[in-house]
Order: sequence, then C-alpha cells, then structure tokens
Amino acid sequence: MEKSKLKKAFSAINKSDAIAAGYSLSAARAAGYSLSDAIAAGYREADIKEWEDIPVLEKPYAHLLADIKEKKRIHRQSTWGPEDKPTDEKHVCETPMCTAGHLVNMAGKIGWDLKNKYGWRDAATFIHIKAHPDFPLQDFGGIGDDRAMAYIEAAAEFEETGVNPFDEIFKDKV
Repeated sequence: MEKSKLKKAFSAINKSDAIAAGYSLSAARAAGYSLSDAIAAGYREADIKEWEDIPVLEKPYAHLLADIKEKKRIHRQSTWGPEDKPTDEKHVCETPMCTAGHLVNMAGKIGWDLKNKYGWRDAATFIHIKAHPDFPLQDFGGIGDDRAMAYIEAAAEFEETGVNPFDEIFKDKV
C-alpha cells in the first residue's frame, strides 16, 4: 500500500472510515508508520489493541459456502441474526443470518463485542478486512440473496485458488 494513501487515510477525520476502506494498522506499520504515528492520527492504544485482537478467520467464505451447501448454516440476507446473544455451533444450523451475521458469529466473542460496539455492518467489515485486506468487500446492506451468494461463491473461489475473480472483470477499467 502506498505511503501517501496511508497518510491520507490516517489523517482522515473518521478513523473508522480509514479502517473500513482497508487501511489497517498492520498495513501502516508494514509501510513504516509507527504506533506513535497512528496515535497522532487519532487512534488510541485501545483502538490498536482492539484491531490486533480481531481474529484472522481462515477461509471464512469457503467455510460459509460449504456450511450453506451442507445445510449447517442458513443464509438469508434479510436478517442480521440474533440480537441478544451469539449463536452457538449447536444451533447455528437453525438460525438464519446474512453474510455479515455469519462473519460476526464466526469471529466468536470478539465478533459479538465488535457488533455490540459498532453494529453488524462495521463489525463484519473489520472481520472481512482482517482476513482479506486486498479483496473487495461485499455490500452488507440491502442486497438480495442471489447477489450475496454470488459474492460468497466468488470470495470462496479466491480463498481456495488465490485467484481474484474480480481482477478479470476490472482489468480494463483501471
């Protein structure tokens, strides 16, 4: 990631926007920024620790797709999932959730804590970016099941093959 882009992101008024745009603290550190730089840009040490505590899910979309096909999970884009508590593995097959709900649920207690602090959409965004900082983000808003499933299938393909299916689509556009 270019240092100028990171500097712009870290000087943004809203650090959540910088993180949601894919500018992670780990990427900034890899580009030569120090924790002091991040703190000077408005991040608190607690923010840095919170980011570092988010688990890196191993092939979350391949896992999600396999579970949907095996009827271990119900994917329904019209519902985030339960509001009162995370769904345990024993009951996840009975609980409809959208893609964001499943990502939050897969991240366990930390995912749930993020959901309670930032909401479903942002929590899922952070979890996605932690697993795939360079892969396009699904619209976790009001899209239909067919589009969400197409995204899950594309992301699962990327996880299994390492080939980004969006590269071919956008190669002539950039």
